[in-house]
Amino acid sequence: MSKLSTVVSRGLAALLGSVLATGCVLSPVWGDAPSSRRDPIDLTGMAGHPNAPLRLEARSYTTGAYELVRTFSGTSTQWAASPNLYGWSTNSVQLADRFWSPGGCESSGMASLRVVETNPDGTETTLSTFDAAGKDCLNAHLAAGEHPVTAGAACDRTDPTIVLFTPVQCVVPTSVDASPAVVTVRLTDPTRVWQATSGGADVAPSGVTRTSVLTATGMTRDRDSSAAQVRLVADLNVQCRRASDGLIVLTPRGWNELRTQTAPPGARAQISLDASRAISIPSLVASCQAGTSFVRLDADLFAVGANPAGAMVSSPHLRFTVL
Repeated sequence: MSKLSTVVSRGLAALLGSVLATGCVLSPVWGDAPSSRRDPIDLTGMAGHPNAPLRLEARSYTTGAYELVRTFSGTSTQWAASPNLYGWSTNSVQLADRFWSPGGCESSGMASLRVVETNPDGTETTLSTFDAAGKDCLNAHLAAGEHPVTAGAACDRTDPTIVLFTPVQCVVPTSVDASPAVVTVRLTDPTRVWQATSGGADVAPSGVTRTSVLTATGMTRDRDSSAAQVRLVADLNVQCRRASDGLIVLTPRGWNELRTQTAPPGARAQISLDASRAISIPSLVASCQAGTSFVRLDADLFAVGANPAGAMVSSPHLRFTVL
């Protein structure tokens, strides 16, 4: 190998090492949607050094610049080696109004966040971030045995920021919007959240039992225009066994929850629409007719959204079974 090629190779190795040493923000991901701008936000991630000095910044819509929200430190808990990664978290962050995009609907907005690590040599690194599809990609690479840094480099966003959406920011919608809306289907109980967002993969909620009481929500978000429609679709197929002959009777219990808005030309409209409905598993179990007994419930949930240009987008599916 020539002296020049050796120097180039070393330079590339140093550059690659610098890139791979970058930590990341694991939660929240780009496109997450707190129920309101007042919700506390919990952040978790990885840093490249133990006890790393970190700071959370948010973009001020007053000045247009990123401003300090909070400083904190990482931990000495090592999660990976060669290159090293160390865990960090900071909880119950509440963003001031100036960090939510203004727009005439005071309880809502859009916030842009980033986390910066100060390295031992005094340089700074803005930590990598993921969207929902990137997080699915990351999990797939980790399941294949890749180092977390290599997996993260394959799946992270090119822009290391996180944009959060909350209903209901208002904009003047455009009649033509090249970018499609982001559509999410979410299922919650008092302690857990499962969700699937357009561009990601189907999700199989686990641990749903005959006593679970759930809330399903379909969400459309379009920061470049407005949300014209969201449709939450549920196929809830209950199987019951007849005592007289043991045959299985299928009882479809699906529903379709729709929310729309129409904005006159030049009028302000919401960038987001939500459609929610409760799912009481005990009620579905009890829905079997007299003379029959509950066998199983097969549930399939998804959402469909549209912007004013008419572009329709579907979320992945949430599918679960209760026995």
